[in-house]
Amino acid sequence: ALLEEGAARSEAPRDLPRICPTMPTVVADDPAEARKGAAWFIAFYLTSMGPFYPQTISRLGFEKEVQAVIAANPARGSAIVPPEAERLLDELTVYGTPDEARARLARWQEAGAELPILLLSPNLSAAQIDFALRALR
Repeated sequence: ALLEEGAARSEAPRDLPRICPTMPTVVADDPAEARKGAAWFIAFYLTSMGPFYPQTISRLGFEKEVQAVIAANPARGSAIVPPEAERLLDELTVYGTPDEARARLARWQEAGAELPILLLSPNLSAAQIDFALRALR
C-alpha cells in the first residue's frame, strides 16, 4: 500500500517493483515442532548473524521483542523465542501445520508478496522438503 501511495504521488508514474520476500518456513504435522523450527530461525538471525538483523528489526518497531530474544538465548545455538517476542514469529516467518502455514503464507500474498521465497531449514531430508513444498503448493 505504501508503494502504491508513493507511486501515485510521483511525477512520472512507473510500475511497482515485484515484491519477493524471503521467509523462513517450517511446516510440520506437530504445531509445536513447527514453532520450534521457526524459533530457531528467529534466534539464529538475531543472535548469530552480527548486528544487522537485530538493528534492522528493532528499527521496524520490534525493539522489545528483539531484546527479549537476545536475552533468552545467551548460548550460541539455543533457539528460544519467549512469549513476549511471539509477534516476531507471526510477522517474519511462515510456520505451522500445513493448514496453518498455508494461512500464514496467504497473509503475505494478500499484503502484496508477488513471489514469496521460502527459506527452508538447513539439513532437511528429501522427505521433509517434499512435505513442506507439497503443503504449500
